[in-house]
Amino acid sequence: SCSRAQLGLSAAVPRGASGPALRVGPGDILLCGPDKYGIHHVVLVRGQLEAAPECDSVLAVPPGAELLRCETIESTQGSTGSATWWYPTTTIIQRDSHAGTALVVADQPPDSDTVYTFPEPVPCKVLLHPLRPEVLGAELDQDVFEEALEACALRSQEYSWNTAVHAFLAYQRSMHVEEYPTSEERIELLDQIRASWERPPICSAVAIKVWQQYFDSLHSDDPDDAAICILHYMPVWCDATTPSAMVKTLTYHGWSLYESLEA
Repeated sequence: SCSRAQLGLSAAVPRGASGPALRVGPGDILLCGPDKYGIHHVVLVRGQLEAAPECDSVLAVPPGAELLRCETIESTQGSTGSATWWYPTTTIIQRDSHAGTALVVADQPPDSDTVYTFPEPVPCKVLLHPLRPEVLGAELDQDVFEEALEACALRSQEYSWNTAVHAFLAYQRSMHVEEYPTSEERIELLDQIRASWERPPICSAVAIKVWQQYFDSLHSDDPDDAAICILHYMPVWCDATTPSAMVKTLTYHGWSLYESLEA
């Protein structure tokens, strides 16, 4: 059988749960929902998922469940950061391995002592990126990723319904590596991708922009390499990709979708 590391699992068994939790960290994606329209909300993870025992006294935790937390960032209609249109926060998740559920129950904004509980717990799925030693033999450069995230957040714009409608109409407009066979074509594509970052976002745009900016920054001395990485790992347009279309494309390109935080 596969080792726990090969499956991307942590070695520890969280308190109150009977099995290992997925090892979720920077660059992974939470898919929260669906809402009443059947749409999932995309939240980008920027920190390691870890136990949150300090929240036990604030939130009512059912027997057999435990609270986990991770730093995240998202584009939403209702909340923004103090210096960005995007919303950075610590997302608090209630995990119950017996029921096989992961529910977003609260969040805590930066520099705040207040934990804001959700009116109703929101189910969440997890999309794990493939840049893991046990998957591709490669590893995410977390410093470059955080720099890319901060750069994107500083130039962020307000959530746009117009972009949401455009993405819905475009649905499956993705990039295909065979359509860009030469270095010149790929460098031209990268210029087009950079231009797309300037358009107002929907929730899926945060993960797309940050990952594409990450590859652009990581290969700042070689735009062709940056374009090749984008074509392999994030070949979608930030202004023309719904959450469902993003998941469909990324799972075809090595990302792994989990229905909860269980193996």
